[in-house]
Amino acid sequence: MRTPKIAFVFTAAMLLATVAFAAAAKPAPVLLTADQKQVETLAKSLLNEPAIKAARAAAIKQYEAAPAWQLDDGKKTLQGIIDETLYGVLLSVASDPADPKIVWTEVLPYTYRKQRLTGSRYAGDSPDRAYRGITIDPTYRYEIRGKLNAKPPLYISIESLPRPAFWGLPPLASIFSKDIDFAADGTFKIEVDSTPTDGRRNHLQMPPGSAMLLLRDTIPDWGNQLPNTLSIKRVDDAAAKPRSRDDMIRQAVALMDEAVTASLKYFDGIWARKTNQLDVFVRPLGWGVLAVNRFSLQDDEALVITLDPQSAQYLSLQVMDPWLRAPLYAKRTISLNDRLAKANADGSFTYVLSPKDPGVYNWLDTGDLHDGIMVVRWELLSKPAVPSEAVREVRKIALTEVASSVPAEVTRVTPAQRRQQLAERQAAYETRVR
Repeated sequence: MRTPKIAFVFTAAMLLATVAFAAAAKPAPVLLTADQKQVETLAKSLLNEPAIKAARAAAIKQYEAAPAWQLDDGKKTLQGIIDETLYGVLLSVASDPADPKIVWTEVLPYTYRKQRLTGSRYAGDSPDRAYRGITIDPTYRYEIRGKLNAKPPLYISIESLPRPAFWGLPPLASIFSKDIDFAADGTFKIEVDSTPTDGRRNHLQMPPGSAMLLLRDTIPDWGNQLPNTLSIKRVDDAAAKPRSRDDMIRQAVALMDEAVTASLKYFDGIWARKTNQLDVFVRPLGWGVLAVNRFSLQDDEALVITLDPQSAQYLSLQVMDPWLRAPLYAKRTISLNDRLAKANADGSFTYVLSPKDPGVYNWLDTGDLHDGIMVVRWELLSKPAVPSEAVREVRKIALTEVASSVPAEVTRVTPAQRRQQLAERQAAYETRVR
């Protein structure tokens, strides 16, 4: 009679050991880390502070004076850009420079394993990038450690940014993959301090005025390229500067005002350009070539756009709302890069941008947006760019003319094939948060 009991105890022990081993063997999440949860909890707790609510109301009034507010789509998307910009600001102030945290930001709202991610999309966020921010202070010294995953991103970059960060202000210092030595197993270490780099590898300077490090993993091959594993710690003996909740609230209010002011200046530059065309310019600091213009279409209209990749190792075209926030992109083709789009025989790419499905694979889905912004990025060019040749065509036509107007070689899709494309896109995006 005792043998079954012993067997049961042994089996139960083995089961518990197996479960424990499986939990231990499960890889730690790359983006949804314990630090992320801690910072988000604090950021969310600040949302109901009276001063934060007042800053939000002030931002709405500032944006209502902008040209985008005159558009129906500007009115429709205003609350979204205000709330997500504010949350991005709160993520920044909720991270203490004396106890640094790497925070996933400029991200879609998303629910994963009962954890709700609040959206923080703003400032031209790209669906092909995992953005992470670290609030810093140049009086401290830091050490960033990382590991390239088995299927690494195209390239990584880290920038020292001034306040309010993100909004078009040039970085004070930068480091790219080419400036980093990686070990054979893909691990790396980067020293971050206030001293000049002076040609040192694996070193990033924080010049005076640095307030944040922005880390970008560019991952155009969704599902097959994963963000890097990253960590940071302080490596100095300086006394930590005290910081109260009131300090964080005051900083958030100031940062929100700075972010809105900077964004309005950026919007003015976009509104000065013509609609339904692409004006190409070379970006500073070796970032390649960029085009940012408005589009304006009716339900029965489309833009046919053909791009020359030049010598870029990365090319992307995406749709944004009038406030330069990416629409929900996990389930919709609001963006397509050179890995996800179908190329023409000569290596160029022909896209159709429209509110309704035109039946071609390279569809940029504007959804319920009739007025918004389109952004093209040419990056990692191996030869000098020729901006005048980067855009071959931007032409507005009736949606009914798409089938006869685009080249025959442009890949068409059936409704079933579109559903498959979108299902694959959703599954690929979810690899980032598993």
